[in-house]
Amino acid sequence: MTVGDNHHFFPERFLKNFFGKKNGIRFYDKDTKKISAERNVNSIAKKKYLYSVSYGDRKDNSLESEFQKIEDRFFPILEKITEGTRPVYENEVFALVEFSIFLSLRTPTIVEMANNAMKEERIYKNVITSILDEGIPVGLAEEFGKLLLSCEGMSYLHVLPYMLEQRIKLSSENYKVVMLTCFGVHPKFVLGDTYMICNFLEPHKQPSEMYNLFMEKVEIIFPISENVCVLLSPKKAEESNKLIPNKSLTIEEILRLNSIIAGQSEKYIYSGNKLELMRISSLL
Repeated sequence: MTVGDNHHFFPERFLKNFFGKKNGIRFYDKDTKKISAERNVNSIAKKKYLYSVSYGDRKDNSLESEFQKIEDRFFPILEKITEGTRPVYENEVFALVEFSIFLSLRTPTIVEMANNAMKEERIYKNVITSILDEGIPVGLAEEFGKLLLSCEGMSYLHVLPYMLEQRIKLSSENYKVVMLTCFGVHPKFVLGDTYMICNFLEPHKQPSEMYNLFMEKVEIIFPISENVCVLLSPKKAEESNKLIPNKSLTIEEILRLNSIIAGQSEKYIYSGNKLELMRISSLL
């Protein structure tokens, strides 16, 4: 499998779920306040060497190759759900939640946060301590610590499995899954480049950082197509893991959800219809 220098933080196959009428995607740039012409999925949501680990002048792109393997495993389930024509089983939806969390940890913001994390002395010491606790000799632990600090991308490579494991564990224990749909209704769901979106049920209790997730009174929103959105809603103690039936949203509910997604997106929002996107941007 050939891996190029430009790494998509949203796979092209995923972006196609948000196609417009001309098989392209529009985005709204919050900096310029302009809506783009329709673009091909290959030309957006990518960054050069985003997942590369740098060893001097050499770039290791093996992580991007591993990401593509994960995508291949989940896309048949994604296609089945977004079609909305075949039965979807509970284990398939939770597999989709895992994939959505995986996507949320691939965004440039998360990569940058992870790569900067080792610059904080407290976090760096905790990582070295955890390595020593695994029985790694002090000398090797120190050498690995130097790699974390000196090789761009190494920090993200190290903390990604932990972040993924913790978010999946917390979501399965504390949240129930709701499938929100808007088949046959306009406007459609938009997609923000931050991807993991928080709906604070008690706005006055918002955390200082948007990424401090999985708290009580917080819903997590994952758009997976222009017609389907996954919602993780806080689960009460007496509730089981059984799925709540699909909820078809009204136009007002879709607009409200889209305004939440748009408000937390860092730069651009995907949509297939210019007039609908203008309506969403006017709510910000």
